[in-house]
Amino acid sequence: EKEGLEVELKKIQELSQQREVFAENLRNELLSVKDQLSTLESQMSKEREKLLKLREDKKILLEK
Repeated sequence: EKEGLEVELKKIQELSQQREVFAENLRNELLSVKDQLSTLESQMSKEREKLLKLREDKKILLEK
């Protein structure tokens, strides 16, 4: 019975370790996606500024 419990304990420890690795991988993936999102938001902001400037320039040109 003791051997059976030791085997079961080892299985549980291995499963726990696998889950910890899986959770760490998910955390890393989440951080990566957050960084990508931040970069995209920055790019979108710059593109909005360019678009606004182009609209202003167009308006000025049409008024001439």
